[in-house]
Amino acid sequence: MPITNWLSVKGRKVALIVIAATFVQQLAFALLGTSCAAGSQFEIGLICLVPALAFVLTKAPAAATVACVVLWPFLLWANSIECITPYQGGGAAMAYVPVLMFGVPLSAFVGLIVLVIGYARRSSNAHANHKHATEG
Repeated sequence: MPITNWLSVKGRKVALIVIAATFVQQLAFALLGTSCAAGSQFEIGLICLVPALAFVLTKAPAAATVACVVLWPFLLWANSIECITPYQGGGAAMAYVPVLMFGVPLSAFVGLIVLVIGYARRSSNAHANHKHATEG
């Protein structure tokens, strides 16, 4: 079955569990918070997890795990501002602006670094194995 082959890549299940945990964290704030709707929390979580979801499709899914973990502090901060802290008046809530401006690009950048390191290690191992096979 193709799905079992896709899931058999080392680390892909872990990456999917971490992505699911991020969605659960978003929905927990929506359910426990005073001013957050579950739909909007799910939407912002989906938008913020686009880099991680893209990294899951690669041959180095550890990048998706790292991208999610890098994003967690930003999401926790924004969720605490949006959902937990009582409204104190003023304009529109803008806590997700830093998440989208800094958290998502940082998540994508760090995930990309992990992806490149994963590919470099894989190609160097393949080169070493090929070199060893041709010498012997």
